[in-house]
Amino acid sequence: MFLYQKFIKKLLDTMLALLLFALFLPLLIVLFCVGSVVFHGHPLFVQKRIGLNNEPFLMFKFRSMHEIAPNVSNSSISVVQQYIPVYGKFIRRNSLDELPQLINIIKGEMSFVGPRPLTKVDEETLYYRSQLNMKNCRPGLTGLAQTNGRNLLTPEQKAQLDVDYASDISFTGDFVIWLRTIYVVLKREGINGKES
Repeated sequence: MFLYQKFIKKLLDTMLALLLFALFLPLLIVLFCVGSVVFHGHPLFVQKRIGLNNEPFLMFKFRSMHEIAPNVSNSSISVVQQYIPVYGKFIRRNSLDELPQLINIIKGEMSFVGPRPLTKVDEETLYYRSQLNMKNCRPGLTGLAQTNGRNLLTPEQKAQLDVDYASDISFTGDFVIWLRTIYVVLKREGINGKES
């Protein structure tokens, strides 16, 4: 497990991210252009997140909400539909807004599987992570929380799942989470309107 967590996992992440970036490049270009029109020249959502060793990094997504949307945690937003155009709903429903995070994975800031990188407004989840003595690991594009309820979970539930993952990182576990992620995306489970 140690060898996989420290060396093999990052190598596999980088190789797969480079391959997927090349394969999805035409789609990335199309989404960038459409997003530029819809959001008046601001197709990317760039936000500071907390990463490995609690170091901040800039995480990339395709913008799905208008810039006037309030910057609060998922659990704090009530009425969000007014901030999301049809294009935004489409890319969120199909998780296409996450594609630019391939860049974060290539840069070594993220992994394909790991605890979701949080912002400072996610205070409750960060608090519970610290209370549960979560081991530090590279944040992921998907993880146990994203495949077991996603935005429908409470901050405490998210933190517990993050801790469970960080305590037992393995190739088999990552592979199962990745398969489960594909299933969740296809079924469109646990998605709300918040850009996160």
